[in-house]
Amino acid sequence: MANKIDQYAIGDLLDGRYFFIPAYQRGYRWCTKQVGDLLRDLLCFANKEGKEDYEFYCLQPVITRPITDRDTIIRYFGEDKADEVLKKGAWEVIDGQQRLTSIFIIYKFLLYDKNYSAEKLWEREKRAEFHLYYETRPGSTRFLEENLNDWKNQIDKNIDFFHMGHAYEFISEWINSEGTEINERFGYGSSYDDVRDSLYSLINAKKDNRRGSVQVLWYELEETAKDDKQRTSSIKEFQKINTGIIKLTTAEL
Repeated sequence: MANKIDQYAIGDLLDGRYFFIPAYQRGYRWCTKQVGDLLRDLLCFANKEGKEDYEFYCLQPVITRPITDRDTIIRYFGEDKADEVLKKGAWEVIDGQQRLTSIFIIYKFLLYDKNYSAEKLWEREKRAEFHLYYETRPGSTRFLEENLNDWKNQIDKNIDFFHMGHAYEFISEWINSEGTEINERFGYGSSYDDVRDSLYSLINAKKDNRRGSVQVLWYELEETAKDDKQRTSSIKEFQKINTGIIKLTTAEL
């Protein structure tokens, strides 16, 4: 299968799929300014007047490679997860893990704030959180999925926990301050719940949502037959991206 480029709404990625973050990437390092910039863009788009049908806010590209080989999946995710990962689908993230992690943290906060369990999320929305597995920071997966609310008691275990926890805590502060100010400026409800629900509805929206969605430019590289060759190829692609050799343009769409 050749390389391909497409666009996916975040709501379409909320199907329980798995993302693998390889060791050659740095840990999560977004600060509250970057998280605030993303929240501002999302809420302003959600409140935008005169949106066209199916209009979308586009995040920067995510570059991935599918993982379908069972042995590779066992090595990356563990044998106990293999059947589930094969069922839901798995991708190696070559570029874009900071954005994916930030979206996960925001969505996780919104679910917790709405008192939505995984069961309720599926029952009411037919959505399931995607999963992030970090090769050199395996504890980050459990931290993101189960322990964000207790981040202050765990920051000494992993520097990523510190940054992830600060981002998580900041979301509530942002909604109570700049978020309510934005809603007031657009003439929408300015309560905490109004802002939270606007963000939640937008992130949850699928590509076919007439009222708009958040979409990501999805650049998918061809899977190779051998894991060692795929790892070498992925590292080369990562190096190209970060030295400016790869440039994705609209001509590739």
